[in-house]
Amino acid sequence: MGLMKKLYVLLTGIVAVLFIFPGCSKKDSGPGYYMRAKLGDKDYHVANCIIYASGGATIINGFVQTSTAPVFPYVALSIQSSLVPSKIKLDKAFGNYAYCFTSSGSYIVSESGEVIITDISGGGVSGTFSFKCTDGTTVSGGAFTGKRL
Repeated sequence: MGLMKKLYVLLTGIVAVLFIFPGCSKKDSGPGYYMRAKLGDKDYHVANCIIYASGGATIINGFVQTSTAPVFPYVALSIQSSLVPSKIKLDKAFGNYAYCFTSSGSYIVSESGEVIITDISGGGVSGTFSFKCTDGTTVSGGAFTGKRL
């Protein structure tokens, strides 16, 4: 087989593959996982939110991960109740807390507030939250859609 014929067969094969497999489409990328809120007077929005079990609690964790460490501040919700569509009170009596991590090893805990689980489907959990921290910081307008791990 001559060089031109080999080149023709190769190019025909590439064109056929491109027509059969047109590539990835954004619409098939699945739901967007995020967490957002107003931390005091600052907007907080991250494009990552994961939900996992830890020490008997369910953690809803919104964070930005760099190659070496998380980016601060970030919010984590610790829920002792099972995750079903419901309103969950954040207080010591129920063992449900919210945390605002301000730096590595440094955080402010909630003294009151609530998390409302609005939807559980397709491996994700969605809801809203608001709380007041022990230092007086108010976290308002919180919303999330997290991926269950």
